[in-house]
Amino acid sequence: MIISLDQVKPNCSAKIVTIDGGWSFRQKISQLGLHIGDEITLVRGGPFGGPLLISYNSAFVAIGRRMAQKIIVKVRHNGEKENQAKS
Repeated sequence: MIISLDQVKPNCSAKIVTIDGGWSFRQKISQLGLHIGDEITLVRGGPFGGPLLISYNSAFVAIGRRMAQKIIVKVRHNGEKENQAKS
């Protein structure tokens, strides 16, 4: 399922498919270490529209919801990675 990062449920893993927005926004996301193709996990969503805490490559980063709306991801369902490896 392809959705924006702000719609991902806590403790779900996803792969970054695309990053919408202008050059400066994509540059800022890149400086955070996030790139297309990266596997990320939403650790928790901030209450009352606060920032989202995500983990990737053994690091944690907080991203505002408006930024998260521009990061498009493919949610990985439980066991999807293992099933692909068996094929």
